[in-house]
Amino acid sequence: MKQRKKRKQNKDIFVQIQNWVTEYKTTDDIKTKKELKKLITLAAMPFVKKIALGLARQSQDPFDDIIQVGALGLIKAINFYDEEVSPHFKSYATYLISGEIKHYLRDKSSVIRPPREIIDLSYKIKNIMKSLKLDYSEVTAEMISDMLEAPIDKVKEVLDVSRKKKIISLDEIMVKEEDGYVPLVEKLPSADYSDLFEMYETKVVLKDALNKLDDRLKETITLIYFKHMTQKQVSEKLNISQMQVSRRLHQAFDDLYKIITRKSREKTKCY
Repeated sequence: MKQRKKRKQNKDIFVQIQNWVTEYKTTDDIKTKKELKKLITLAAMPFVKKIALGLARQSQDPFDDIIQVGALGLIKAINFYDEEVSPHFKSYATYLISGEIKHYLRDKSSVIRPPREIIDLSYKIKNIMKSLKLDYSEVTAEMISDMLEAPIDKVKEVLDVSRKKKIISLDEIMVKEEDGYVPLVEKLPSADYSDLFEMYETKVVLKDALNKLDDRLKETITLIYFKHMTQKQVSEKLNISQMQVSRRLHQAFDDLYKIITRKSREKTKCY
């Protein structure tokens, strides 16, 4: 039951994000676009962390570094999203966030050639995984270890190497141009983290809009997104239910969106 509620809450957030991305793509007001990008980035960061956690689970790389790389993928997704290519921003963002992280992990590991023992074990594990997937929806390192009668740490080491070397093809994502569609990889800038640091590292996000929120809503946003507390921890701290925390969160995002876009609409009316 709790898992279903959590999935529903995440789905609701992305319904909001989908609308914000559409507004971001259609508005001509530069300031509004900038604030909307920050709003989308803020709301989607827990999703970025979830992807980063899944990919870094067996990695020795600092988790914060991987989150930052994933956030860069999110920013690229916002910049290049096209509804004609993918009707769902979440799917598009997942592809780019995962791809950015996988490229980063691959680049860090590709300078070292795995020992012959790892290469041979990798081939065996690949075949075992194909066999196990016929009967199980999820194949764990422990299951593979039992089947091969191999040490669990060796199996995890091989899976880590394989995961880092598996890269995403950005040629598969197309971006709309005047003359048709071109591969996204041709449009991506070199890895420049200046925009990311402005939004994520400095914590100066939506400062003016946040200050206009109701104090309860501002407190909820601050605790979850800037103090890195879970909804459960926030509910205990504020002595309210998790459902109330979730409702406050959605209301806060709704209000932030209205605050950001209000000036743009008022400016349009003046013309």
